[in-house]
Amino acid sequence: MPAFRDVILFASALFLTTQFVQTDTAIAKSSKAADKSKASSPNPDSKRLLKDGSKQMAKKDYAGALESFTTAISAEPTNAELFFERGLAHYHLNEYEQAVADYDSALALGYKHAHKVKLARGKAKHYLAKYPEALHDFNAALEQDPNNAHALMCRAAAHDSLGQNQEAIRDLTKAIELEPANPEAYLQRALQHKHLDMHAEALKDFEQALKIDPAMERWRTAFQPEEVSDARDIANLTNEVSLKTGRAKATALYNRGLVYSEVGQHEKAIEDFDAAIAENPGEADFYTQRGMSYFLSCNYEKAKEDLSKAITLEPQNADLYYKRALAQFQSGAKDMALADLSKAIEMQPQMSANFYFKRALVYSHMGGKTKEAIADLDKAVEMKPNDPVYLLNRGMEFALVGDHAKAIADFDKAIEAKPSAAAIVYKNRALSKLENKDPEGAIKDLQEAAQIYQTEGDMFGSSQVKQLLAKIKK
Repeated sequence: MPAFRDVILFASALFLTTQFVQTDTAIAKSSKAADKSKASSPNPDSKRLLKDGSKQMAKKDYAGALESFTTAISAEPTNAELFFERGLAHYHLNEYEQAVADYDSALALGYKHAHKVKLARGKAKHYLAKYPEALHDFNAALEQDPNNAHALMCRAAAHDSLGQNQEAIRDLTKAIELEPANPEAYLQRALQHKHLDMHAEALKDFEQALKIDPAMERWRTAFQPEEVSDARDIANLTNEVSLKTGRAKATALYNRGLVYSEVGQHEKAIEDFDAAIAENPGEADFYTQRGMSYFLSCNYEKAKEDLSKAITLEPQNADLYYKRALAQFQSGAKDMALADLSKAIEMQPQMSANFYFKRALVYSHMGGKTKEAIADLDKAVEMKPNDPVYLLNRGMEFALVGDHAKAIADFDKAIEAKPSAAAIVYKNRALSKLENKDPEGAIKDLQEAAQIYQTEGDMFGSSQVKQLLAKIKK
């Protein structure tokens, strides 16, 4: 489990992307108010269906809205507004490719408010991990509407995804100038400052966010200086627990539970999460973290219960299905683990390299599923072509089916991606080289593996490799 500060930073990153969803309804409403279809005499049926679809969108019946807009488009295929609205429905259904296609059609048909379409298309492309294209759309939207604070925050998210922290800070600063009472903008700028090790600035922005919205208290641990000891964290949080009541007390208990979890005191962490849930039983994060503490305590059934509860509270959170899949797998419920991982992938198909990787591992452990494992590892490598772990595991799967040429190619790439590759990469490449009738190459790799094992103090690993070397040299 990641350190509690990293957990909170990850949650904050998700919190930033939720900004993409929050104003879609507002975009649609403002567009309708200022723009009608370009058709001079709208089809009465399409007009009725547009109205029906809009009502369904307001009720979050996105599947129903999609059907209404699709039927309306059949009746009036040159109505740009219908394509824009259907794009929003696709977006809310996590169908980002289809959303982009509809936004493209809306622009091609001359939708009057092109900057709104480009903003929406940028969001969809961001979810597809097409960050440069998303940035291009956000730039175009802001050229036409330079004082749109929401668009600035979206562009900041794209800059962040591209590692452009200073540019993200610039956009968030302007967003704050436009909306000085926006706590999310301060929080996100605080995170950017933290990424740049500007801890004083990060803490200052966080405190400002907290003044505007006391609920931001839950993110405090993300901005604690790294040198603050865990003992001091616990002492401070214990004081907060004694002084606060209600939701504030629940937050303090939760944060202390995260610290206990970080230092491996999961029994105490679970006690704090229990108390936090008693104070505020509707918070998904509380169940999630208690579930992970149960998981790390090897109580997989309890972990599954808590993660299932978190899913009922946040059913669109793909990461919760991923976490529950880990508990399913450890408890022996491999089919259920596959189902959860498949659901996570379905929800985030273009941002789920790790989900594909974990599903590949489940397939690998099931036996007779090497083909499926390789297919998932192909997806993971496609998304992250230089990840040495993904390359290593795909190489091992290729070796299992006797395709040692492909296995060696993956091991080569893993070593190239990480020159200080683990001994296991060299060891596996050596075994494939042996199968490919290259004993000299195998010996060199095993010698490298032995050296790494010795440097790491792994005498058992070193002994195994030396035994293999002795057999080859005979």
